[in-house]
Amino acid sequence: SDDDLVPMGWFVLLAVGLFGILGWVVFQTNMGDSESDLIDVKIANQLLGRDLDRPKGAEAEESEREAAEVHFNKMEKVMTEFLSAESLEEMIKWVRHPERVAPLMESYYARNPIEPLVFRATKKYHSISLENKPFIALEVRVEEKEKGIPILIEDRPDGMLVDWESFVCYLPMSPEDLAKSRPTELMGLRVYAQRDNFYTYEFSDESEFDCFRLNFRGSETTLYGFVKKGTTLEREFLKAFPLEGDESQKAAIIKARFLEESKATRSMLIEGLESTRWAFPHNPQEVSGNESDAVDAD
Repeated sequence: SDDDLVPMGWFVLLAVGLFGILGWVVFQTNMGDSESDLIDVKIANQLLGRDLDRPKGAEAEESEREAAEVHFNKMEKVMTEFLSAESLEEMIKWVRHPERVAPLMESYYARNPIEPLVFRATKKYHSISLENKPFIALEVRVEEKEKGIPILIEDRPDGMLVDWESFVCYLPMSPEDLAKSRPTELMGLRVYAQRDNFYTYEFSDESEFDCFRLNFRGSETTLYGFVKKGTTLEREFLKAFPLEGDESQKAAIIKARFLEESKATRSMLIEGLESTRWAFPHNPQEVSGNESDAVDAD
């Protein structure tokens, strides 16, 4: 129904003013579900009532409303153009980090057809901060699909751009081909990961490795990743995947490879944790050093 679509203007203002950080990873993990941690209109309207109780000059209120509406319209124009693109050349105009991402898009669309979509409406919306950069997490409706589509936009001073990599959940090859060909070169993989106990063959020593079950969006393929204990990398994984408490799967970008002539056919050695979400807040090609809070050069 149309009553749960985002109201123009005020929702944008509320989302920016009344909410803090929303973990984009949560939305990604639940992206196939009907429930989402993005704020829907009913909640926004309740908060709007509270906001209107605060004293504010009519002129300032109108100015904020107009600015929010302009911002919202610009966002929906970007959505419309990005989703309706029929070629890589059209699509890349609306994509973050185009120089780095263009080869990835060429590789992806050599394997998958471009699907132009007709944008209908923004269903849910949330302004978020990822490593001190402003983003907008969205759920949008399109003509061709019943379920909402999650999209992440960087809200840049010079215009909004879509995070294409998290939109398609980019992988260098399909999960099925990955499991079949078992490449030994290091690959960046967007996965759902959670702690597991699948110790076997080269990875049978529980005192040497931490085990993680790896799943992929839209695929039944399951692989297992192993992190060497006592390493800096294990400490990074301990922060993201504590031994106690939350046992749910989490989105991550890992660096992993199969071992040569390994008997553990579904097991990979994990050699890096690139991100604890499916998007890079900063362009990895332009960030010097390994500091996660380095400033993006673009």
